[in-house]
Amino acid sequence: MIRGVIFDMDGVVIDSGEVIYSSWNDIFYKEFSITLPREEVAQQLGKSPKDFTQHFIDKYRLKISNGELDIKIAMREDELAHTVMLKPGIKELMARLKGKYKMALATGASRKNAEYYVNKFGLGSYLDFVIGGDEVREAKPNPEIFLNAARNLNLKPGECVVIEDAILGITAAKRAGMKVISIPDAFTAHQDHSTADMQLKSAFEISDNILKKLGDNHGQE
Repeated sequence: MIRGVIFDMDGVVIDSGEVIYSSWNDIFYKEFSITLPREEVAQQLGKSPKDFTQHFIDKYRLKISNGELDIKIAMREDELAHTVMLKPGIKELMARLKGKYKMALATGASRKNAEYYVNKFGLGSYLDFVIGGDEVREAKPNPEIFLNAARNLNLKPGECVVIEDAILGITAAKRAGMKVISIPDAFTAHQDHSTADMQLKSAFEISDNILKKLGDNHGQE
């Protein structure tokens, strides 16, 4: 039986793909004369801020510290944050689920970013727990962040469904022993979502019947 719903943030709760890509690409072009492929940035979604940054430092052999580059990216993201919008149907979904399911936000983004957007869009009253990627030792696709969320909701992994949009998050949720609903974002649509238990087009499609069906099917695959 599904008793909890765990939301990813970027691409699921907020439409932030373009801001994330623009922030990275703007800084890389300005500082290193490098144009980053969109797909490469998208593939890193779900990683902790430190791991996200280290990937690009290593790949492009940059002579800059992780902390220094992270600050530059964060400053650019802050400049663009006002353009980020809530994903269609997500607040309506949380309102429908409130009182019937426990809810958490588990994001690879920093705790600071998570709290900023939760407050900006008035989501705090719906969420029972929030955790950022800088609060766990192992980032997605490691299941730590989702297992941590389940523990703080006082639920077993099998009682949770995760709503994700990216392969790293889908993999992490499956490794945690949870059901996964994938809602591909335009930024991550090219990724393989086939391992999710269900793929939908938007949060508007998620219903009590769908959550009940996922719970009834748990352990039968």
